[in-house]
Amino acid sequence: MHPRFFLLPEGTRPGPDGTVALAGEEAVHLRRVLRLREGDRVHLADGTGWRAPARVRRIGAGRGNGPRVVLELAGPAEEVDDLVPVHLLVAVLKKEAMDWLVQKAAELGAARLQPVVTARTVVRLDSSRAGARLERWRGLARQALKQCRGGRVTEVAPVAPLEAALAACAGLPGRFFLWEGGGRPLARAWAELGRPLPCAVLVGPEGGFEAGEAARVEAAGFVPAGLGPRILRGETAAVAALAVLAGLRGGGAGP
Repeated sequence: MHPRFFLLPEGTRPGPDGTVALAGEEAVHLRRVLRLREGDRVHLADGTGWRAPARVRRIGAGRGNGPRVVLELAGPAEEVDDLVPVHLLVAVLKKEAMDWLVQKAAELGAARLQPVVTARTVVRLDSSRAGARLERWRGLARQALKQCRGGRVTEVAPVAPLEAALAACAGLPGRFFLWEGGGRPLARAWAELGRPLPCAVLVGPEGGFEAGEAARVEAAGFVPAGLGPRILRGETAAVAALAVLAGLRGGGAGP
């Protein structure tokens, strides 16, 4: 049986003695969900690419009669970079759709997910709601990393205006935007640029981009591209685009 996979709490790694003590929800997860016992092996990761084999050294009672688990390293650590260097820029979607997109983008290994506000974006978040939603999205991305046993967690950026998001991508060698107004298939557009990864893919809102807005996106260096003749929902288009580019990179076309 393969060792279980455990994602350490954010900012946590074993100390100089090679051990890390966990309590609360994390210890409960190890003991009651993963059903680990003393001496069992486990793969540890922290979401930044650090990964190491470990074993359960001790399970004891903690405060409130909850478990307290001590893990110790059982071998050398390694650095894992399994992200697909694609930056997804997506007009903010409704809550359930955006949550789903975050999960799937993290499972597929998008390097970065940038929620953006466009002229026709339906969902508008004030500063407090945007902060709470960002915290939720980042939590979902970490949960998705547990599911796929990944090494690095997808970065979820704060919501930004479209123009600021476009400017932040200026240094990326490949930039595409999915637009119902036309464009070459995404796979072909990517291939014509040679080896453009890392790249950015922009997905618009319900109702699409305004004509003037699409012109500004092109002026910022984004190439119109498509995924076929059907008009897809925003979350579907974003995940499909990421899957296409991940597949091309996996096939040896990327770095």
